[in-house]
Amino acid sequence: MEITVELNGVLCRLAGASSLPLNLRDDATVADAIAAVEARVPEAADRLEATACAVGDALVARNTPLEAGDVLVLIPPVSGG
Repeated sequence: MEITVELNGVLCRLAGASSLPLNLRDDATVADAIAAVEARVPEAADRLEATACAVGDALVARNTPLEAGDVLVLIPPVSGG
């Protein structure tokens, strides 16, 4: 199945793109998608560990199943002062 991963903050900068298309197996979960992003952008691995995930308007757990056409949004922690 094909999904789109939207990247925000530092993830966008590390990937050099604001989104990544992914082709995953039909029973893929959010965790599988994150592993695929890490394989394509290995320098983001430490950031992905603490990243929140959303599909639609809802935050989702990493064991959440994905469906074809989903848009998975990755939201890294934000800090500032």
